[in-house]
Amino acid sequence: GYSPQEIKMKAGVPAKLHFQKDYKGGCLSLLVMPDLNIQQSLQLGTTTVEVTPTEPGKYLFTCGMGMYGGYLIVES
Repeated sequence: GYSPQEIKMKAGVPAKLHFQKDYKGGCLSLLVMPDLNIQQSLQLGTTTVEVTPTEPGKYLFTCGMGMYGGYLIVES
């Protein structure tokens, strides 16, 4: 799964999220953030995903199959 499962950030402030993947394949090879229109392949090693949520709220992120996930907690 993902660790940490909750990431706090400020609305309107660009952020770089670093995902570390230690093995090939699996549903964790695809990151999905439906509310931010992001689908990003995660490669072996580190993949950086840049996000800038503009509105406060709780934004879901999951693996490609929706089995593992977490939330971006966006504060004003």
